[in-house]
Order: sequence, then C-alpha cells, then structure tokens
Amino acid sequence: MPDPFDPYKAPQASLDAPSPLDPSAKVPASVIELLAQTRPWVRLISILIFVGMGLALLGGVVVSSMSSRAGMPGGMSAAMFIPMFIVAVFYVPPALFLWQYANRIRRLEEGGGMPMLEEAISRQKSFWKYIGIFVAVMLGLYAFFIVMGGLFGAMLSRH
Repeated sequence: MPDPFDPYKAPQASLDAPSPLDPSAKVPASVIELLAQTRPWVRLISILIFVGMGLALLGGVVVSSMSSRAGMPGGMSAAMFIPMFIVAVFYVPPALFLWQYANRIRRLEEGGGMPMLEEAISRQKSFWKYIGIFVAVMLGLYAFFIVMGGLFGAMLSRH
C-alpha cells in the first residue's frame, strides 16, 4: 500500500472545492444555529449598556441640579456632570458593536451567507478589541494612581 504522504511531491489542490473566502459558499447550519443562540444575549447586553449610559447621564443631571440647588456655584455643579458624561461616552462603542453584531447575526439567519458571517465576526472582533484596549488603559491608570497615592502618602508621612 503506497504512503499517501510524500514530502517530495508537489502539493495538489482540488479545483472543485469552494474557497473559504468565496461569498457564495454556504455557512454550515450548525454555525448559524450557534450564533442565533447567542444573538438574544448579545442584544440584551447591548441594551443594558445603553440603559446604563442613560442612567449615568440622568444621575449626572440629578447630582448637578441638586448641587446647584444646595447653593454650589453653577460652574461647580456643571463640573460634577462632566465625569458622568465622559463615562457614558466610553460605553457608546461597545454598545454599538454588540448591537451591530446582533444585527449581522439576524441577517445571517435570513440567508446572508459568508459575507454576513464575516461582518458578524468583524463586529465581534471590534467589540473585543475595544474592551481589551479599554481594560489595558484602565489598568494603567489604576497603577498610576496607586503609585501616585503611595508617593503622596510617603510625602505626607515625612512632614
């Protein structure tokens, strides 16, 4: 029986098989089903992020208005709203990426084929890339503030 693997033989490819990048290639039903099962959860998380942003902005407005009623200067009450606004802005991209991911999964279920699978995975990649960068930046900021707090504490203990 001849050995099917010959390291000295030139590689051969079948011209009958579709390329994995072929837009007309059919997405396996099991892949569509698995993605369809994640779609409601992706949509839920996206909606919860949007609601959280709204509550953060609403909280900022409430705190700002309460502080202005308590006799704080107008500039001070506006300054209290700025951090809530900044936090809300940072949550916009992941919420949008998840929303778009869920939409692409829906279009894949409706027969979008490989292009919609690629679009869905692209949106998911963008979400995780954003979250990874965000977490790395936040860890860097935490480390910076911990070091600065330690230095500040050391300076105060010497006096």
